[in-house]
Amino acid sequence: MTINKLRSLIKKLDEKNNKITYLFSKSFLVGESEEYYKKISEYQKGHWLGWIQDYEQGRENDPGGYNRKKDYSVNSEDVYKRLLSPYMILWLSEATGVPKKIVIKAKDEGLNGNRHVASVCSRIRKVIPWETVEFYLLQKETKNV
Repeated sequence: MTINKLRSLIKKLDEKNNKITYLFSKSFLVGESEEYYKKISEYQKGHWLGWIQDYEQGRENDPGGYNRKKDYSVNSEDVYKRLLSPYMILWLSEATGVPKKIVIKAKDEGLNGNRHVASVCSRIRKVIPWETVEFYLLQKETKNV
């Protein structure tokens, strides 16, 4: 799937579909306010769109917020595998309709072990690989046509 296609599909997702992402943030970032957890879980759609925009634009003279160089060979799977945000991974899985029990298992795996963000994301992606997310994204697109 191209990055452009991923962006267009994410734009159609409901940013409020985030209960599991919210629960993850409460367990991962202990001691913050309820408002903070809510903002984290609701912000992920915008975070995704900004993340993808930087991949798409990869500006020569302005590297953008994520300081990327343009790379035309990058696809949606690459973007997903490079993510270092467990919130983005869980939200996308949840919003695309990956079955709740799978997203909960991924959340639990993410919280089970060290809290280094790369390790957390790796454990979540082992439960929800890109192929699963892509399948549900495309199914959601077909249902919305």
